[in-house]
Amino acid sequence: MIREEIVIDLGRIGRTNDHGQSDEIFIKEIELWGKINERLNSKSYTHDGVSAEIYTDWSPVIEELKKQQTREREFNKLLEENGEAAWEIYRFDIKEPKVKFLVSIQGKNEVSEYKWYPRFFVEKYLYDIFLIANLSLPGSCEFLNVRFISEREKESERYLLSSYNFEEALYNQLDGVRPSPICLPVSSVIDWYDNLDTGIKQKAESPIEKAIFSLLHLCKSDVDETSVVWLFHALEAIYGTRVGEGFSNLINRLSILLQLDSKEKAKTKKKLRSMYDYRSSIVHGGYQVHHPLRNEVIDKRLNEDWLRTYELFQDGFNLVVLSIQIMIQNGWYGIEVKESLIGVNAPNKQSKSDV
Repeated sequence: MIREEIVIDLGRIGRTNDHGQSDEIFIKEIELWGKINERLNSKSYTHDGVSAEIYTDWSPVIEELKKQQTREREFNKLLEENGEAAWEIYRFDIKEPKVKFLVSIQGKNEVSEYKWYPRFFVEKYLYDIFLIANLSLPGSCEFLNVRFISEREKESERYLLSSYNFEEALYNQLDGVRPSPICLPVSSVIDWYDNLDTGIKQKAESPIEKAIFSLLHLCKSDVDETSVVWLFHALEAIYGTRVGEGFSNLINRLSILLQLDSKEKAKTKKKLRSMYDYRSSIVHGGYQVHHPLRNEVIDKRLNEDWLRTYELFQDGFNLVVLSIQIMIQNGWYGIEVKESLIGVNAPNKQSKSDV
């Protein structure tokens, strides 16, 4: 048996931007992490004859969120009393909590002796937690600044698994933007994800796995032109559309699953058409490619291009996340589209009086 302790420094956790409902969000986040700590403080994985068990305690995250909530309340009170001067008076005490993982491995295979093997299971566990938390309460799990710490490797590079777009998705919902991701009970998401059972797969084998893996790719990289391609890969996997089937099939199926009314469907169709045309310009030519330097100061047109790309991306990101959330609500792991043909009876003959 191999037993190893792995420590990660979470770095700065919490949300990037404030929102008018930030105190309510803190309450929900603290509750969510409490449930994660109850149900997911251990996790088992199997790989080629090896059984790996991970044990951890997410209390440092809960405690840090409670401290952040208290600091925000104190600062808001100071802001009311002193106005903008509060920024000079208040001193933010930012902590960077650490979380320890105990990895227990039983069995042997051809790679089990490699030093990186225990860390692999911790990394997979982090991806699972990230996905479950953010599908439940978008923006609630931030692993952007995570660093692995060990005796061999004093501090690794930042992990760069970002919840920023989940966070923006929640703010879209709170601001009344439709369609936008919703909030789900974390227990429901955990149950759904357990039944999906992706294990330690490194290659998607089903449409829903393709969509989830594509979503994680988007969270692991900066937004750029190729992000829109990943978005369509996810949407086409969820809705079962194939190359050449046409744009209308995707918007029609999406509208049914998301229960969009006629106004929402028209608005979403316009956004999706812009995304579709943008993707086509990249894949088939026509896109005005940026120089790798990407210097917006030298060429200010890049700012406009970036803003357009990001707006299209966030709209598409919202659609992907909400689609997966609705499937979780319904207890579905895929969508099957059936077409039926209905025969038409012979038309009635015109009577002489009609002539």
